[in-house]
Amino acid sequence: MRIRRIIVGFLLSGLAVLCVSVGHPGPPREPRIRHKAERIQIGMTQTEVEDVIGIRTYAWVPGPDPITEDSPPGFRKVLLWSGDCDLLVYLDENGRVIGWECVPKKLPS
Repeated sequence: MRIRRIIVGFLLSGLAVLCVSVGHPGPPREPRIRHKAERIQIGMTQTEVEDVIGIRTYAWVPGPDPITEDSPPGFRKVLLWSGDCDLLVYLDENGRVIGWECVPKKLPS
């Protein structure tokens, strides 16, 4: 009878550990931005871009100073997202997309 209780105790402990590990979501993942960015089209508004990405922008930078060597000339605002890449969406003076780029994240050295 005592052995039976020990075996049942081990089984219940194992089941509890399994339930906790399955229920734990693990570390948070970065948003998948790169594949969504490919649907951005020239001429879209900020709202349309945010709908495509699925996340409202949390940061923006005023133009026209280039941010990267691929920044288009004449932009007035850059929308920023960070996920599996750093997405930069360039808007003109009318708030329309004139270009975008997905900059790969740099690994810590």
